[in-house]
Amino acid sequence: GDRGELAGIITQTSLLQALDPIEMYAEIEVLQQLLQQSETEREALLAQLMARNKLLESLALTDQLTGLPNRRAMDQALMQLLRSGAGEGVWLFMLDVDYFKRVNDTYGHPTGDHLLKEIADRLGAATRSDSWLYRYGGEEFVCVATGLSQETAGEYGESLRQAIAELVRQRSGAPET
Repeated sequence: GDRGELAGIITQTSLLQALDPIEMYAEIEVLQQLLQQSETEREALLAQLMARNKLLESLALTDQLTGLPNRRAMDQALMQLLRSGAGEGVWLFMLDVDYFKRVNDTYGHPTGDHLLKEIADRLGAATRSDSWLYRYGGEEFVCVATGLSQETAGEYGESLRQAIAELVRQRSGAPET
């Protein structure tokens, strides 16, 4: 492309032929235009590459089924919390959905996937503004919260459990607890 054209101009121009200043300036102008085009193309390609990398990073940190941040995102967030010194007041609530295998076995994986999305939605609605919800894997979710007392943390954990308990019990045919 441009480099071949540039090389052709350079090889056609010898020092002896370049004695005419008008021709030299014209050739320099053409070379500068070709370099500018190359720089513009390079900048466009770099912008495209950066956008694709940002998309890949987002995909790597997002659970595709629920749209929640995934375990990798949680690990990164926890490391940042610990580095910032806020690690002392951090609460982790692990939510493992009982009887979920029964849903998949009885109704199939598409129904199980739909239920996981509903669980994520309900947990998202029940999550405080100062906490973060992650899909840990399978039927496990983690809520990370900061700034809670022990009593408030217990109440918050129970509210998360209640947000999904009835839904899962209805869908799985599990006994009431």
